[in-house]
Amino acid sequence: MTGLMMVGMPGRLLRNRAKFIIISLGLSAFAPHAQSQSIRDTILTMATSDPVGADSLAMANLIRAQQSESDTMIMRAHYLAGLSKYYLGQYYLSTDFYRKALANPVAEQEALLRDACWNNIGINYDLQGNYPGSLEAYRQSLQVAEARGDSLSIARSWINIGLLENRTGRPDHGLDLLDRAEAFFTGQDDTFRLSLVAQNKAAIYESLGSWNDVYVYSERAARGFEGIGYPVRELTARSNMGLALIRLGKYDQALPLISGILDRSRSLNSDPNKATALSMLGTYYLAVGQWEQAYAAFDSSLTISKRIGIANKLDWLYFSMLEAASYSGKQRLLNSVLERYRDFRENYLSARIAERYSELSTQYELDDRIREIQQQRDQIREKKQRILTLTVFSLVLLGALLIVLFQYYGKLRLTRVLYRKNKDLLARTAFTPPVKHPDFDQPQEDKKKERLEKLFKKLDATMVADKLYLDSSLSIGELSKLLAVNEVYVSQAINLSGGGNFNQYA
Repeated sequence: MTGLMMVGMPGRLLRNRAKFIIISLGLSAFAPHAQSQSIRDTILTMATSDPVGADSLAMANLIRAQQSESDTMIMRAHYLAGLSKYYLGQYYLSTDFYRKALANPVAEQEALLRDACWNNIGINYDLQGNYPGSLEAYRQSLQVAEARGDSLSIARSWINIGLLENRTGRPDHGLDLLDRAEAFFTGQDDTFRLSLVAQNKAAIYESLGSWNDVYVYSERAARGFEGIGYPVRELTARSNMGLALIRLGKYDQALPLISGILDRSRSLNSDPNKATALSMLGTYYLAVGQWEQAYAAFDSSLTISKRIGIANKLDWLYFSMLEAASYSGKQRLLNSVLERYRDFRENYLSARIAERYSELSTQYELDDRIREIQQQRDQIREKKQRILTLTVFSLVLLGALLIVLFQYYGKLRLTRVLYRKNKDLLARTAFTPPVKHPDFDQPQEDKKKERLEKLFKKLDATMVADKLYLDSSLSIGELSKLLAVNEVYVSQAINLSGGGNFNQYA
């Protein structure tokens, strides 16, 4: 069965004789996520034995999911919180968490969990007596199953919707859906669900007052549950058979059947079945006019029902006791049950108000905690944004600095290259041999002075002839070019014969 399994129900959630509940767990949706699956398994294991502990774990998981900022984790955490609140009997909160899961941005991608959420919302509304809301939730579950093409879930939804159609005044439509479900599960050879279909058909025929049909379908359900080893459900179906026999006036068959159910309930230590069998026994005694025995049977059923928390039967049991006391003519019994019923209503209403207040307080506290987490998350996000901005700015600044350094070192390298080139050029210029001149063909050292004197005379004659002395900007280099003589020789000639350096001579 895809995404579903049967789970045991806590005593306070047990319903009347034709009621069954399938909690949809969405197992496949958790399969790829080992950690989420482990948490789910732990919560389900604890739910029936330690619902408070399971709820604490579910709430801690929700806080952790909120901190993770993962929509998928948050959706699954809301779903598990809905399950834990269901096992606590806090149906308002349970429904609220399921709806939060459905409102999650990733809900459209999680078809199995959406199906499970709608199915379980339908259960919660049913338990609260909100049958129109329950019917609408089951229809939503059916739509999800149809979109997935999951024929098994579709047929399961037909079972749920069929019973709710009857409760909302459309028994014919309910029977039609149950016929479809019966045809499907017959093909699947699914005895368990065929038994559920028969049980729900019996419930619809009970509302129609068709007691022969109630007996037939209840017997079919009882045989089915017996064959696959569901004794508690089998006894519930047989209790319906006993009620049908009473309504049909077959008292001689009803009493041994109900007595047998009571004995087996005691041997199984099944309080819900004991409570139901005792209420059936009281109904039998009312029918045959044994008022005091009827009162005692109803009173025993009431005691068990209170202890295990079957609140939906208490009103009916009180009224049945009032009826038995009235017929008995014993004013003491009548006054006693009236007083007990008045106290019950006051206490019950106070308890319901207190329970709802507790649920709302829990919800407000959780909402405050989640808002606090969201604020912290926003602050962390802002800090991360500031750090990111600062990091980007620093990287830009560092990049600019690297560019400047690169250019600086590039220019420095170029400067060094130019420096080396200039140095080489200066070295080559300083040691360049004098340009050969006809006047200097003789390399002898003793003729050097004579050659320099001749050069000075030529230089001096050129200065006078060309009036170069009038040119204040004249340099030794230009003069050397005019004479076609190396600048060094010109300088030496001036120093030797001119009595000073070039600037003094010029």
